[in-house]
Amino acid sequence: MKQFLKFSGLIALGLALVGFILFMATPAITYEGKTAASGADVLFGRSTILVDIKPSALALIAWILILVALLALAFMSIMMFAKKDFYEKIGNLFAIIIAIAFILAAVFSFFTVPTYFSANGVDSVPDGYVLGVGWIIGAILIILAGGLSLLPVIMKKK
Repeated sequence: MKQFLKFSGLIALGLALVGFILFMATPAITYEGKTAASGADVLFGRSTILVDIKPSALALIAWILILVALLALAFMSIMMFAKKDFYEKIGNLFAIIIAIAFILAAVFSFFTVPTYFSANGVDSVPDGYVLGVGWIIGAILIILAGGLSLLPVIMKKK
């Protein structure tokens, strides 16, 4: 178990990285199994001559939280192997902040569909539009990454 705890940060980093990539590479909103809005459209919007699509603010906040937590988790993982005294001093605080950021980001990502449509001037979500499977799997991986990053803190208390 001690070896697992030592590498739990790296495992969490891998899970969060896969979730982050899924947010960018898969459809965020689907309609009857077909792409209605890509991850990039939902996160950053798109402007063409005919169409001006506004991004979902909540999805963008979730993406930024994941990015910041990924960088913090990478830093914490490196410090865990490099300087043990540094990790002992502020590792718990980092782990708690990372877990909160990951869990908030995952929860925010589940509200992507309604916030996307409201940002683009639609009062309610039209029937048949749902969150893409890649985003759902990505959010679940992000939640798991948050829990794994918090695991050393929990096990240290016991």
